[in-house]
Amino acid sequence: MVLPTAGESSSGGDEQAPPAQRRLIITLVAVTLVFLFASWFAWFMFRPEASWKNAEFEATVNRFQYNVMLARAEWIRQGQPAEVRLSLAELNAQNEPVIRSSGIARVPMSREGWPLARGKGEAGCLELWHLLGRPELNQGVVNSQVKVKFEVEQCHFYFLKRLRFVFSPENGRVEQII
Repeated sequence: MVLPTAGESSSGGDEQAPPAQRRLIITLVAVTLVFLFASWFAWFMFRPEASWKNAEFEATVNRFQYNVMLARAEWIRQGQPAEVRLSLAELNAQNEPVIRSSGIARVPMSREGWPLARGKGEAGCLELWHLLGRPELNQGVVNSQVKVKFEVEQCHFYFLKRLRFVFSPENGRVEQII
């Protein structure tokens, strides 16, 4: 028995696929690879622990904390009214709007000078979250993944099923959980 050598085929003829068939195979392989890469990329960007979601949430918490203190300062400055009005635009050091928004937010205040929700319990906590954290400025991902519990007269905010910060309406304290 004689084995074929390099360059020969066992049937003796040239067995190369026609160009149209080779193009089809190459196209199918390329499409499959692109689909696999796109699937991996989508999973990577939108997995629950994606770091950009955490950064977006932290920005909202910082905005919440800033607005709590701004409301307190306005309450003192205006002579302790029942509500204060905060500008919806965020300004930089030169007093130019960084985030353009028209209007004002009316923030009810407690007798002790801290933002107060009109609602009670979890509904009140969510009201304060939307009023002071303004999550609508983000891409919308944060809002859908924030859960609130009202326990021991405090608002407990959970993000991605983890307790992330606690707000005490009676003294304005915002305690971030790392």
